[in-house]
Amino acid sequence: VVFSSPEGQVSTVSFPEPGEYHLSLEVRSGGASWTAAHTVLVGDSFPAWAGRHFSGVELANPFVSGPDADPDGDERGNLEEYAFATDPRSRDSAPELRIAVVEGSPRLEFPRPFWINDLTYVIEYSTDLLSWNDDPLLHRILERTDSVSGIDIFSVKTIEPGTGGFYRVRFALGD
Repeated sequence: VVFSSPEGQVSTVSFPEPGEYHLSLEVRSGGASWTAAHTVLVGDSFPAWAGRHFSGVELANPFVSGPDADPDGDERGNLEEYAFATDPRSRDSAPELRIAVVEGSPRLEFPRPFWINDLTYVIEYSTDLLSWNDDPLLHRILERTDSVSGIDIFSVKTIEPGTGGFYRVRFALGD
């Protein structure tokens, strides 16, 4: 975290990476002082993420740094690596997805970094793995169930108990 000069009327701060930052500020004037704590959430975008993970030459090559590229050969494209906050250069970096049956319905838990602000997570459901449906009436995203290192764990389950099926998470980049 870098603060601008404290000598000016206004001080600005810049953050090196997206995430959650906790700032503690203290202002002293004469014999009085004032302190405050503040949490700052810094968002991310796919181009900024790619810029941190790939060189200039690699960024110019969509087969290395593009959303569908898979430079580490782990069968997860860069957009999926970004969406789950995994390393696009490490085959061993994988998101933790959990499946359970709760009250007779399948339930999927998946990580979603809070700092990603240009991506839509689309939950799709299928009973046969051939046709997929993203109709929100078929399932619902439950409250955040956990948070690990700034990555929120969300839970999805079908609305109708006793319905078997399959889930997948699709990602769509925003404008």
